[in-house]
Amino acid sequence: MKEISDKFRESQRKKANDNVKAGIGIFGWSWEQKSERGKKSGAISGKKQKEQKLGRFQPHVVEAAGKRLAALPTHKENSSTGGNTTGKQRWQSLIDGYISSAAGVAHWHRKRGWDPQARVRIQ
Repeated sequence: MKEISDKFRESQRKKANDNVKAGIGIFGWSWEQKSERGKKSGAISGKKQKEQKLGRFQPHVVEAAGKRLAALPTHKENSSTGGNTTGKQRWQSLIDGYISSAAGVAHWHRKRGWDPQARVRIQ
């Protein structure tokens, strides 16, 4: 069974490579043609989804997104808070007493062939 699927996969790969080299189908389109085709199909698909209330246009998704966007802090605020929290933590190596951030101590251990988990949070 695996041999059949491997042979089939290889034949499909070869056909695809041949199409690329020959410029057949979508492989023969210019960048502008591909872009235009994407815009047309995206407009059709988006319109259908909106009319049928599918995907991101589902009522519960739209309602939840509105609440989340109003209540949550921005990405920049979250990033800043997380970075400050991580940067202020100090960890100490249980092997030689080296003090740094969690990533710094783990890196220090890996470079020396020690267990990266051999550390304790001190601050």
